[in-house]
Amino acid sequence: MKAPRWLEVRVIEGLQTLLTLRLRNAPAADTIEAVMEVWLAVFMSRSVRWEEARDAPRIRGAFLSIAGSVDFWPAPAQVFAAMPPPPELPRLTAPRPGPIPAEVRARLDSLLRSMRSPKFTPGEKP
Repeated sequence: MKAPRWLEVRVIEGLQTLLTLRLRNAPAADTIEAVMEVWLAVFMSRSVRWEEARDAPRIRGAFLSIAGSVDFWPAPAQVFAAMPPPPELPRLTAPRPGPIPAEVRARLDSLLRSMRSPKFTPGEKP
């Protein structure tokens, strides 16, 4: 599966940031395109549905966090570990029941009365 363009851009920017730092064990400049392809494949292999609005800032933040905390070339797993959790989705409030319409209330009252009568047999219609 091909990575969406925005994800490619974020990974390329992150890798460029890391390359600029001249970290130990950094890939050779002539292999960076292959490195990028591998990193994108790793991103796409995760069981995540990447969403630009939610994930682009998280990916950028993870690369920046890694860039500020290592002196050697990281593995993708380190970037995933540094990625902030996604923001929580807004929680829905439980619906509040409205008033019961008079015709429904009358039907319920009738059913309750018939169930309380001594001659009621379950399964019979009142």
